[in-house]
Amino acid sequence: MKNILIFTTLLFCILQSKAETNQVVDHKDRYKGLAMWGSLFKVETNIFITDNSYGASESTVRTTSGFIVFRPEKIEEAKKNPESLPAKDFPQGNWGTEIGDTQLSCRFEKTTFTNGEPITAVILVRNVTLTNIVHYSPFLGAVDGPVNLVVTTENGEILPEKKYHGSILANVPRMIVPGTQHKYNERLDSGYTLTNGTYLVSAVLNWSSKENRYLNESGKAKITIVPTKPPEEPQINSSVK
Repeated sequence: MKNILIFTTLLFCILQSKAETNQVVDHKDRYKGLAMWGSLFKVETNIFITDNSYGASESTVRTTSGFIVFRPEKIEEAKKNPESLPAKDFPQGNWGTEIGDTQLSCRFEKTTFTNGEPITAVILVRNVTLTNIVHYSPFLGAVDGPVNLVVTTENGEILPEKKYHGSILANVPRMIVPGTQHKYNERLDSGYTLTNGTYLVSAVLNWSSKENRYLNESGKAKITIVPTKPPEEPQINSSVK
């Protein structure tokens, strides 16, 4: 009798385990279960949440069942933000091709700047895989982020960067989890001397992980630098009463 009870208990555990496994497989179209921090991680489809924190800790929460999920308010924010859409649905992002687990975007808030005006590039580094990716980027003094900008003229001439005299302070690990992207704002005019004219700008990420090293590049964003308008001289009424 005791042996029958043990056998029945083992059989029930096996069937229960199989049922739970089938349940995960049945739900794979609704979410993708991934190993993250020792738990399953639910990934929203067709949107990419912007979160620069390590492992998207600012946008996620652990449920009582052990899942790590995106906070509902973060999902709603991403659904309303064009930069969180798939690359094909946000061509203004000037997306590059998917290389080495990532995809880069480079854009500007406008296309025309006056000479001497601050010029800031908006860069997105997106995880396009179903696994966590970690890269190690140098932390440099007075540098906005880990992504470089490359500037060329309309004739294809590559502009030289300004000389940088800083030093590498540390190699900082950056984890990008599935369904998320990191966002950086890079001052283009801090690294290049730009005169009046039209330029093509792309973002370049020299990605280094424990397993691989590769170069990824965004599409090209087009901007134009125009002369600063001189201040208008005040008009003097010379009529004599």
